Amino acid sequence: MSFKTITVFVDASTASAARLETAVGLAAAQGAHLVAVACTRQIDLGVYAMPGAEMAVDFSAIDRSREEAQALAAQVAAKMEAAGAGNDARWASSIATGLSETAARSARHSDLSVVGPAGGPGVDGEIADAVLEGTLFNSGRPVLMVPAGWTGASLGRTVMVAWDGSHVAARAVHDALPFIETADKVTIAIVDPDPGVDGTGEEPGADIAAVLARHGAKVEVQTLARAGASVAERLQATAVEIGADLLVMGGYGHSRLREAIFSGVSRTVLEAPAVPVLIAH
Repeated sequence: MSFKTITVFVDASTASAARLETAVGLAAAQGAHLVAVACTRQIDLGVYAMPGAEMAVDFSAIDRSREEAQALAAQVAAKMEAAGAGNDARWASSIATGLSETAARSARHSDLSVVGPAGGPGVDGEIADAVLEGTLFNSGRPVLMVPAGWTGASLGRTVMVAWDGSHVAARAVHDALPFIETADKVTIAIVDPDPGVDGTGEEPGADIAAVLARHGAKVEVQTLARAGASVAERLQATAVEIGADLLVMGGYGHSRLREAIFSGVSRTVLEAPAVPVLIAH
């Protein structure tokens, strides 16, 4: 089992270079076709549709946004071609639908989307948030989040699964099978399990470990105590301790990133991931 089409969302930020490099390496390892989508500042036309608003659309801003996206796509295509990853780089035409919906539509035609962390202040943060909202909540496909400045030499060789027995955790595990089946080591990590009550099983993690073992995974189960830390802190610290180069987890929430959509665990990880994270919703 492998990913056959991978889409990476790139922008003009410095963090985007590591994201593209990771996607190029992953596509080569999986034998996948790589698509790059160049994203730039959104032009919000919604305000012009409001009652009483004057139709004074700034077409020059629209043109600039389009030109920036086209130029970025050309730069990315050249980098991809130089790396032997083809040159299928496209620019996000988000004028009519908004960047979030454009990202969702692109992701629906892919096995996996590669994105950056949830954004901070400024234009780069706005782009990151829109892409994440579209890919994670509206595409129906898994998302691989690459930390800013990630320089890991491997991806998916040492996998840690954040397991709580929920349907979103199960979905994430299934989506991560192309990594899990070929990993050197898979650790099922369970924080403060409540055997027989919380969905992790009478013997926490044993059932999902057996499922993954049938896929050929080299799997072990590790139970973790919070020890005064949050679940997110404990998971990320453990991922670093065991040398994980991929964390697999489910994402919670509703529809809007800017309205505190994530639970404490997934929100913390998505804003400041310590290692690459495959997340499904």
